[in-house]
Amino acid sequence: MKKITIKAIAFTSLVLLCGCDREQMELPIPNVKEEVIPVQFTIDLRKEILPFPGTKSIPPLNIPEPTPARPASEGEATPDPEELYNRIDYIVYDDEQPDTPLKRKQFTPQDADFTIVYDSLPAGNYHICFLAHQDPNIVIDGRTATFDNVYDTFHLYHPIAIQAGEQIIEDITLRRIVSKIEFVASDAVSAEAKQFTINVDGYPNQIDLSTGEGTAVHIPYQQTYLFKSEDVGKSGLSHAFFTFVPASSATLSARLTTLDQQDEIRREREVPDIQPLANYIIRYTGILYTPKTSDDTFTIDIVNDGAWEETIDKEIEE
Repeated sequence: MKKITIKAIAFTSLVLLCGCDREQMELPIPNVKEEVIPVQFTIDLRKEILPFPGTKSIPPLNIPEPTPARPASEGEATPDPEELYNRIDYIVYDDEQPDTPLKRKQFTPQDADFTIVYDSLPAGNYHICFLAHQDPNIVIDGRTATFDNVYDTFHLYHPIAIQAGEQIIEDITLRRIVSKIEFVASDAVSAEAKQFTINVDGYPNQIDLSTGEGTAVHIPYQQTYLFKSEDVGKSGLSHAFFTFVPASSATLSARLTTLDQQDEIRREREVPDIQPLANYIIRYTGILYTPKTSDDTFTIDIVNDGAWEETIDKEIEE
């Protein structure tokens, strides 16, 4: 799997005092309590982590190369495939007070050096959290991050020891901490269909920043897609959302509902025991829009990031 590489460099500034006549110049002795050491983190974006594919049609055994970084919502333009994230949160924890952030900075593409983090820290032992995402309303409280919207997200909780007079150069790697849950329609869209809605129970919108895992706090999640005239007659449409991976292997459940032009239920399906896996697409394929006439099944594909070659097929009874 390709990676995002971060180079961390810590160094101590040297003050060179030239020889002077003491009668001509006397420098006051500063009252220095603690030496502050400049630290620089350079984030190299060389497309070393690929986004999930977001195709609207996935033919069997022909999974395309990754393109969009996240599924587009109704009325929203598909993001540039190179924009895996547009925010980087930099959070420092002192090991002496591990549950309280010592400092936090957020960087966006509007910053002159979006991919470079400059900081200064006293000598000591720290954990530094890097969080790359697309949510402008993220809230950090202690070691918990709460999101308004979950998109493709990358994370690292990295220990670092800083000592005076030492130079530190490290290559570190962010890892994807979300799973993409995708529902692909095997039936065609009818002119009678008005909208398709996904309701999810057990959806985590918080993570523990020290682990990157979803916390026990769950919220209802809903996503609605309004069919367009050009969708009529098409099959293989995809509806997807990102989720953090709950701790303790907790599962999600989803209710899929298609409404007709009179806002009556045309088709409704329950999908229980959805197990998100970090860096995997969980793809369900089945009938989503057509009124039920007989028992049918979903086919589930679990697809790994990278070459997208590993697939597990299962039959799920309705």
